[in-house]
Amino acid sequence: ISGAGTIGGGGLTLVNDAAGVIDASGVHNALILNTGANTIANAGVIEATGAGGLVIDSTIQNTATGMIELLDGSSMTLNSAAIIGGTLLVGDATHLDLTGVNLSGVTLKTQGSGTIQVTDGSFNGGVVNHADIAVAAGHNLYVKGVLNNAGVISLITDNNGGENGTNIVLTG
Repeated sequence: ISGAGTIGGGGLTLVNDAAGVIDASGVHNALILNTGANTIANAGVIEATGAGGLVIDSTIQNTATGMIELLDGSSMTLNSAAIIGGTLLVGDATHLDLTGVNLSGVTLKTQGSGTIQVTDGSFNGGVVNHADIAVAAGHNLYVKGVLNNAGVISLITDNNGGENGTNIVLTG
């Protein structure tokens, strides 16, 4: 599947098999994945390669082969979504903002100058970080369980020496 538009409309069951590719390749408009309360099953690749970007409004359950990729300077919006398992890759010259996103058992990777910023997100056990992650000024990254960090996690400050409430909160 490639292009732009909406898949799901809030009530579809979506299964992307191991050989499957869902590519948000739209130039002007995003590809929106919205299956409502139904979890998206992903054993293949869900990627954003077009300027229109990818919007994920649903939970994604990846298998060990399941990948979510943000490539070619495109954009991806995760609207309070949960991603379980698999790999989340942010390509060169690309930025991903994880706002209110819950990750469990996910491997995070960046290529080249790709970056990930977290704004009040949570990592719930089994997350492996090979990425450059920045926690937004005045916001929190919640970590429960094990975070295997082989990358860089930075706290962004307000640049005036004051307290700004930027924290990494470790529990359990």
